[in-house]
Amino acid sequence: MTRRGRFFLDTDAREIEIEIGRLRPRLNKGFFDHIQREIAQIKFAVTRTAANEDRLIELEAMQKVIGEGVEAYDKLQNDLVTAKERLTNILQSKDRKKTLLDMVERNELNMSILTLLDENIASAKTSNQEEAVAFMEDVRSSMLKYIT
Repeated sequence: MTRRGRFFLDTDAREIEIEIGRLRPRLNKGFFDHIQREIAQIKFAVTRTAANEDRLIELEAMQKVIGEGVEAYDKLQNDLVTAKERLTNILQSKDRKKTLLDMVERNELNMSILTLLDENIASAKTSNQEEAVAFMEDVRSSMLKYIT
């Protein structure tokens, strides 16, 4: 078993999401292939012990949890990148209303973009960037007209 595999088996369930995010670059095909090989070795072992059966259950559960966690993490990352690109498009648009209408037509306007905008507004407020706050709040009110 790899150190990463042992690490995940010893990690508290509530911390798995955080650790998946932290270790995501290393949770690749090689990692999952290694886990799958270990599972296969236990399943096809000539002698089966209670310890091996327990280990098999742990490995299969770990494979499922980490696999689903990686999938969810990747989707979240993709959603964040997409929201950033779309918000940038809105903020830099010369014709904001047309841009918003085009995005509504393509079903691209969503709560992720609004959440990201809210974070930017909060950051600008913290930095006392009043013009930026006013501009982004205006953009926000325009967006709210189109988000259902």
